[in-house]
Amino acid sequence: MKVFVNKKPVEVENKTNIEDLLELLKVNPSYCAVAIGESIVKKSQWQTTILKNEDNITIINATCGG
Repeated sequence: MKVFVNKKPVEVENKTNIEDLLELLKVNPSYCAVAIGESIVKKSQWQTTILKNEDNITIINATCGG
């Protein structure tokens, strides 16, 4: 199944949730926010939010700097 992460295609297994996706992409879940389409998904829902074919997912990583 194909989803789009920050506008780039990514192949994932059926029944992949957001936590699985972050692990696949090696993204530290402590420092990011995730949206599907226009809706931000709460961290408490990452494990139960199953991705659908061609979902548009945005991952925003926190960075520090000045």
